[in-house]
Amino acid sequence: MPMKLRGLDEMTANLKRIGASAHEQTKTALEAEATRLLDEAKSRTPVDTGALRDSGRVTLVESGTTVKATISFGDEAVDYAVEVHENLEAHHETGEAKFLEKTMNEESVNVAANLAKGIGFGKMLP
Repeated sequence: MPMKLRGLDEMTANLKRIGASAHEQTKTALEAEATRLLDEAKSRTPVDTGALRDSGRVTLVESGTTVKATISFGDEAVDYAVEVHENLEAHHETGEAKFLEKTMNEESVNVAANLAKGIGFGKMLP
């Protein structure tokens, strides 16, 4: 006896919509969390002229369904970022060495929970 399924087209459409929504919500949550971490790292960045602190940025890269965030400091004009970050002997009136590394180490316990909250899977359902 053949079986007939009803609502299969609707279910397929809903699954596609949930998948697209999950990707966008994940991307948004990842960017928000990376920006939060960047802001914390900036608050710890040594300041002389402010160029190093101002060079901090979040970069998102998408490849298929994968989204990666990179937090970085330095650019062509601020080619000393690694030196300042790694120099444990330098005295800074404002900020500290290892400003990004310390932020990532200390905040790593919060990242997963913040991403889960930001993604909000319950919001994806129609």
